[in-house]
Amino acid sequence: IKKMNSPRNAFSYQPLSKSSRGGFETRLIYLHPGGFNDCIYCTIYHANILEKQPQTEYTALSYVWGDATQTQSIQLGYHQLPTITTNLERALRHLRDRTSERILWVDAICINQSDWEERLSQVEQMSSVYEKAVEVRIWLG
Repeated sequence: IKKMNSPRNAFSYQPLSKSSRGGFETRLIYLHPGGFNDCIYCTIYHANILEKQPQTEYTALSYVWGDATQTQSIQLGYHQLPTITTNLERALRHLRDRTSERILWVDAICINQSDWEERLSQVEQMSSVYEKAVEVRIWLG
């Protein structure tokens, strides 16, 4: 597992490893604890979801993206990620625990939306992402 925290201003996705024998690498996030109105703070890391490790036990979030012109910022490591929709930001607020972190897979954050090749590769594996999750939460808004 590789944590991606860098003190630079702009968030930059680190490339995912190509599929290896019996493996599938994706990104997961730690949604750090906080009160409902606190800033959303996450840490992102790479994980092979087919491995049975505590760091790969995650909740997958299925949600309605909502209006793409209505966005909110969240803190992702040392960076602001300004590209999530207001509906996703609300979902994260409702999923966040007050005292402990949660491990989540959220497509808009865990997939580099600017990299078409990665998007296609990750979308092809989405059924595995949902199948391997310990829980799938649905957020309609």
